[in-house]
Amino acid sequence: MRRFFLFAVGLVVAISLGCSSLIFPATVAAKSSDPCVGILGKADKLYVRRQLEQAEKLYRQCKPEFADEEDTSAFFPKAITDPSELSVSGQRFWKNAQDGIEQNLEIKTNVSLKLLTERYPEFIPAHLLRAKLLKDSEGNEETYLETLERTASLFPHDADIAKMRVEALRDAGERLDASIAARLFSIVNEKHPQASEFQKMADEDLRKFRSGIKAQYIGKTAASFLCTLFCPGGGSTIQKATESVRMAQLVFEGESKLGSRLAGERLNKGDLVEDPVITKYVDKIGQDMARLMGRDEFTYEFYVVNNPSLNASAYPGGKVFINTGAITAARTEAELAGIIGHEVAHAVLSHGYQKVSNARFLNSLTKVSPLKGFSRYLGLATSAMSRKQEKDCDILATRALVGYGYAADGLHNLFTNLTKISGSRPPAYLSSHPVPETRLKYLRALIKQNGYNRYAYEGVQEHDKIKQRLKELGT
Repeated sequence: MRRFFLFAVGLVVAISLGCSSLIFPATVAAKSSDPCVGILGKADKLYVRRQLEQAEKLYRQCKPEFADEEDTSAFFPKAITDPSELSVSGQRFWKNAQDGIEQNLEIKTNVSLKLLTERYPEFIPAHLLRAKLLKDSEGNEETYLETLERTASLFPHDADIAKMRVEALRDAGERLDASIAARLFSIVNEKHPQASEFQKMADEDLRKFRSGIKAQYIGKTAASFLCTLFCPGGGSTIQKATESVRMAQLVFEGESKLGSRLAGERLNKGDLVEDPVITKYVDKIGQDMARLMGRDEFTYEFYVVNNPSLNASAYPGGKVFINTGAITAARTEAELAGIIGHEVAHAVLSHGYQKVSNARFLNSLTKVSPLKGFSRYLGLATSAMSRKQEKDCDILATRALVGYGYAADGLHNLFTNLTKISGSRPPAYLSSHPVPETRLKYLRALIKQNGYNRYAYEGVQEHDKIKQRLKELGT
């Protein structure tokens, strides 16, 4: 179980909770001579008039089909459960694994299953058997969870695999992770007959997680206060501990209160764009994306930051900050909606909240005053999200684009364009984010696998007006 008494101190990084997966130098936004923008704008006019065939012809001039030779099976293999459907070598690996179990030869079994899952990822029984063996052996809990995570990622629509992963995370004491896993399945598979069951599981695990924080924190905090009475430091130590207790209370009270507290701190920087036309434009896109993501209990708020670099950040409870650089770098409204949708997804999947709960880099509630320590950790904002978290948010953002009626490849096109125009200065992705080409390949596979429509509304005309207004305002 995580050491919950560190949660309050984790709040010193909370102002950096922005899931800033999109960071490019400010110079990227400067280019605007793309001839495709005009073509897409003409296509939009036809699309709005429901002249869909004519619109698609224009869209295709700037958006050719994805390469047919690209194989989506690496990301979304077609599931096989019958060993007879495997190739001869695949069947041999499976037999060797079975023989290894009967002969009690652990190495033979593990090597066979490893080769089978790597070369034939579509064969579900191999993944499940490997997970079971890891679960039954001592000292392999982490590898067991990683195996289930990979299997669930390969087969995101399989309820049995998803449930197995949720239960494994519960058994490991990871209630918040279990909640996130269940919620992801319920959102991605909203029409699945078990979607509502997974939603209930997500809510219940989140409730138990918060209860666990409260119960354990009370005990740890009591010990901390005893220290303030009898340990060196006097009044200043007590003041720090009192503030830590107050802020930690926000953690176990939930994401919305925590997010409001953090957003309030962020707003104090005084660098927001107040122009109502621009703020309403961004807010409308954000609210449209948020409505499609299944966390109606949040009050979503969207702010525009006067900063020319391409960046966006999300705080718990749906507080999202978008740089002006993100608006100007996006060629279309669909691309901007992809950025915003990605950040909303971080809030929906509790990634910022999870980040606080994982804070372990300080070892005492009384070492740092949270109110004074925020600025020391601003650099962590861009490096904290895992590749899995980024992928999950790309999935939800793309689904939201489709659900609202935007072109499905908005996020993909943004990444593609920015990678091209950055030239010799590659995007400043940090180590925790997927490399651009891997991310692009996955997004293409996601769109192709699900048959999402790339030749839908781009929103060029309205977006150009907003970009022009930003230019006139000198932002």
